[in-house]
Amino acid sequence: MEHSFFSLIYKTKERKDLLSFHALGEVIKQLDAQWLLHAPKTDWLAYITDDLDTIRYREEAFADIARHPALADLCAQCAEKLDAIDALRRIKEGQQTNETMLYSIKEVELYLDLTALLKDALDPLAKDLCSDSFKGLYTLVKRECESEEYIALKEGVSKLSRKISGIRSLTVGINLDANLTPYESGILSINEEYFHAGDLISRFMRLEEKNEMTTLAPLYVTSKSFTPREAQALNISVNEALKKIVSSGLRGWQAMLKKYFAMNTAHWLSLLPEFHYLADGARIIENMKALKLPLCTPTACPKEEKRFSARGLYNPALAEKLRQKNPSEQIVENEFSFDEKGMLYILTGPNRGGKSVILCAVGIAQLMFQLGLPVAARQAEISPVECIYTHFATFSDSTVGKGRLGEECSRLKEMFARLSEYSLVLMDETLSSTDSFEASVIAGELLQALSAFGCRGIFATHLHELSQRTNELNAHPKCRCKIDNLVAGVEQNGKRSYKISRSAPDGKSYAKDIARRYGLSFENLLVENARRIKEEN
Repeated sequence: MEHSFFSLIYKTKERKDLLSFHALGEVIKQLDAQWLLHAPKTDWLAYITDDLDTIRYREEAFADIARHPALADLCAQCAEKLDAIDALRRIKEGQQTNETMLYSIKEVELYLDLTALLKDALDPLAKDLCSDSFKGLYTLVKRECESEEYIALKEGVSKLSRKISGIRSLTVGINLDANLTPYESGILSINEEYFHAGDLISRFMRLEEKNEMTTLAPLYVTSKSFTPREAQALNISVNEALKKIVSSGLRGWQAMLKKYFAMNTAHWLSLLPEFHYLADGARIIENMKALKLPLCTPTACPKEEKRFSARGLYNPALAEKLRQKNPSEQIVENEFSFDEKGMLYILTGPNRGGKSVILCAVGIAQLMFQLGLPVAARQAEISPVECIYTHFATFSDSTVGKGRLGEECSRLKEMFARLSEYSLVLMDETLSSTDSFEASVIAGELLQALSAFGCRGIFATHLHELSQRTNELNAHPKCRCKIDNLVAGVEQNGKRSYKISRSAPDGKSYAKDIARRYGLSFENLLVENARRIKEEN
């Protein structure tokens, strides 16, 4: 039976995975998204795409799972059965023995279990399915189950399975000479029930019911009766006899197996990673819903629109940690967008005021969107990007010889060499390795270059003087997109609100608040010193 192209996570045969995402593993690490995208069976990095049709196709599949949670369990069960089929195929590759024949039989049984599982689960949901993914899966299963080849295979397997699975014991005949010494033996029959242990005395005393499957006495292979070579010879002869019997029983399966492989069932194995993908994605969604975290399916916009607009946006990595500790913890939500007034943002605000949190929230939302997953927001409209680049203030051993600023500049140069106008750039405390004057000058050059490239991005920084230069930076004739300011909010009492707003910064870092919290204010240090001197005296 020939099968047309079908995929659970791709709309067309041409798969458009975004494999060019540079150093994406490092990006996920810096965005603190490992917990979110960790799945032992799914390599998320291999599935990020900028193809709009693929994104929408996956969004619809996850929307069906959200409406019918049983679909998540179905995907997990199908993946488990296909994993077993895949393992059996690997074991019997290139071998032709009775054992591999038995593996093939088990493979056919697993295939029949798989199709029956899918049909039973999807039949009652068929009319309510909305995604092309699950509607296509149901059509595939229904067509296969109704085909003549499948029906014949199912009936044939049922008959042959009873013969093979019904073998419970063998009847062995042994000829004896005049001295009661065995000189010839053979297998007399194959039985569908187990024999029962008995002994000669109990049979004579009629304590056991007369039963052909009750032994007169058990046989033991002992060193007194047989030499090791004789015992080995006995085992070999019995095993060889069994092989002949099994082989004759398996011959009837050969036609069934040929019919099975002629049905081109390889298309099911091609769906194995896709079942894992949907099951693991559903698990992420289920975990977030269990913590009562809002999710939405974004409106997918064309890449050329460079759209990112979100209401109720939050960082799911942080929210998960907070809700695990305290289920009633209030999660701070923000509104954020890239638009004609600001495609590049200088994000300033107090220490520990939420700058890194919103930076990661934007990056994680973009990743989840390009996987086709719901995003951590109440409403969103997003365009795909060709790549996400992060530059966080981290330093490695390669700093030796270059200095910290040298390493930062080296990493930035490498990043800029790969940028396109459809890149998303997220920078956190970039250029913190040098003084504020030099950092402000270099940062201004970087932002103007990003604007000339047409990129979207956020530059989170303590360089408040940089945020006063937006008009100057935007005045460059080669700038293609506007640079604007974002500020991490602070209430009148200096308390962090973790709210992000588009406004001019007040130029304060509120570092004194943190110093006071840790007892590092001038007054606290004097008091502590006086107390220490008093205690010593």
